[in-house]
Amino acid sequence: MNYYDPFLAAYLLGETKLASESLTVTGAFNRMLEGVYQRAGDQVADVQSAFQTLDTATDPTTGLPVDVELICQLTWMCDYSPPNIHPNTSGISGDRRSVRQGPRRGWPYQLSPGSESHP
Repeated sequence: MNYYDPFLAAYLLGETKLASESLTVTGAFNRMLEGVYQRAGDQVADVQSAFQTLDTATDPTTGLPVDVELICQLTWMCDYSPPNIHPNTSGISGDRRSVRQGPRRGWPYQLSPGSESHP
């Protein structure tokens, strides 16, 4: 399994450099993990793609980068104090599908409506 980048939430605090640099670190870490898994003959659940971690395009409706929006929608980083890097209910659902589907098989992710509470 590779990982999403919870530190993208720093973008909302005006820490755009931190958010950008965290993408570099997350990308390098995920590439290292994928190399280890590949050498061992194991598959990689692509959580990074499931959370669209590298999609820095701006959403025209919000003006925010897509990866920042999704880290807020799929984890507790933006609406729980103190911030919590773990996935919320929607994020857990996406994590599990990524693991089940195996390597590099994303899905058209759609957020489910409904209320969630912190575990």
